Amino acid sequence: MDDAASPAWRSRAAGMRMAMGTDPLGLAGQPPRYLRIAQALAADIADGRYAVGGMLPTEAELCVLHGVSRSTIREALRRLAALGLVSRTQGIGTRVEQRHAKSTYIMSAQSVEKVMQYAAETEFSVRSIDEITADESFVARMGGRIGERWVAFCGTRAVPGDSQGAFCRTCAYVAGRFGEVRRSIALGGPPLTTPIYQTVADTYGLAIGEIRQTMRAEAAGEEDAELLNVAAGSPILHIVRQYITADGEMMEVSTNTYPAGRFEYSMRLRLSTGGASSDD
Repeated sequence: MDDAASPAWRSRAAGMRMAMGTDPLGLAGQPPRYLRIAQALAADIADGRYAVGGMLPTEAELCVLHGVSRSTIREALRRLAALGLVSRTQGIGTRVEQRHAKSTYIMSAQSVEKVMQYAAETEFSVRSIDEITADESFVARMGGRIGERWVAFCGTRAVPGDSQGAFCRTCAYVAGRFGEVRRSIALGGPPLTTPIYQTVADTYGLAIGEIRQTMRAEAAGEEDAELLNVAAGSPILHIVRQYITADGEMMEVSTNTYPAGRFEYSMRLRLSTGGASSDD
């Protein structure tokens, strides 16, 4: 059943924007179509085009407005609901609940460049710098070889201007032979907006050829809970990324830990024209 009709939706249509000067959902680049529609609707809600307590256009109206299928519109509305901007009731429609989304960082990763853009959109506050030697436990979690030296830069990551504070705990481990990069990173200094791996690459004239990534769900330990302001034992997402040079050397490996509700990872996968394929 269609959502209830929203009056004057056609007059609003002329003002709907697909390319926004601001980014209220924290999106970047060219994410999938449903995310761009969600971004445009969120911007219109923030601007007051759709008032709190009022209704959005129906699914059918939004399909015509944006020239997409109903499934695309439903996914866009689902995203807005997940951010707390709207609520949906079958047979009634989509109601605007608040003008601004709750703080959630959405990462849309479709290429190496998109993953690399993530660090530039957030701020990394370095809280500790230590030299470590890889043991069996480190190698099992992070890769590399037992006995290798690493310089660990650990701290928290936040979206600039976000009053809720850190949404991620990060540790970046730089291979020992590139350890001199620590001279350009001040402990307790201003938050970093340039990725550490980029600083390493620029300092040593390296090129990143590949990023390897693994993700797993865990329960928050005491340290994660304290830094991220969540309860110990609550669900978290743990992501490990290995940054490999064009010569096949692992120059950095990082861990990123996210509490539930503060981070969303969006990925688009495509089949090759010859059928499914995979890389080891």
